[in-house]
Amino acid sequence: MMRNWYFRLLFSYFPILVLAFSIIIFLSYIVVNETTRKETKKADGIATGYTIDRVERAVREIEMTILNEAAKNPNFTLYMNRSTDLEVKYAVVRSLRAIMEDNKLIHSVYVYRRADGTILTDYGQSELSSFGDRAFIGQAWNNLEYRGWSPSREYRESEIAQPAAVISMYKRAPLPFGDDGLIVINVDLYEIEK
Repeated sequence: MMRNWYFRLLFSYFPILVLAFSIIIFLSYIVVNETTRKETKKADGIATGYTIDRVERAVREIEMTILNEAAKNPNFTLYMNRSTDLEVKYAVVRSLRAIMEDNKLIHSVYVYRRADGTILTDYGQSELSSFGDRAFIGQAWNNLEYRGWSPSREYRESEIAQPAAVISMYKRAPLPFGDDGLIVINVDLYEIEK
């Protein structure tokens, strides 16, 4: 008889016990899930901030490298001052190639001389009328005070060349505030994404 009473008591409280354990397990799951979600969001924010900072530093380093070379190398100024000396042009082209070889993020760099409409790239000299990026040069020339990087855009050196996704920056030449032309820096978005 004692036993019968015990089982009745046990069975009468058993649903309450199961419900209490279920609520505790459910609440624990919700708390753990919410904590995990917050920590994941926090970790994603840190990783994104680190990536953005790293890309900004890399792009700033590219800009400083090219501008330092353009400021220190007298051949850039000579070229802008309408020098027709082939050695000056070759020196500028060699300088552009050396900078590009040192940094894989750089897609291309070119110098635009306004006086005669010539473009000097790492491949040599061409005329503005046949240059694939002449629309960007026109846009840049109309907005000389802009100091940042362009949005993503397509760059072609010639009309038959394959387009490449780049971000670009331009500076007035000769540095710092010249009106003789532009130095345009194109950074390869594919390399940045890698």
